[in-house]
Amino acid sequence: MSPMINFDDYLNTHLKNDTNAAYFLKAALEDYHENKNMAFLLTALRTLISTRGKFSDVAKKAGISRQHLYKILSSKGDPKMSSFMKLLSALDLTISIQKLHHSR
Repeated sequence: MSPMINFDDYLNTHLKNDTNAAYFLKAALEDYHENKNMAFLLTALRTLISTRGKFSDVAKKAGISRQHLYKILSSKGDPKMSSFMKLLSALDLTISIQKLHHSR
């Protein structure tokens, strides 16, 4: 029987990999597109940031204050696109645009 793995440890290990981090956030963005659940998207972003080190370091790299970062990522957060893009850049990520495929 294999030993149980702590989910947080598993997530922290896997999200340090850039490809895994990109897929993780892409899935959260796709969920936001379908369900308009900003809290879920911000939780995913917060989780990703926490695997990349200190919030203050990410805020500094993004060019925003640590307090602003916490406000953006709060349960009531609704970041401007410019702030969101700064955070993605600080995490060495970006977004791409593609045509929607509507089901008929």
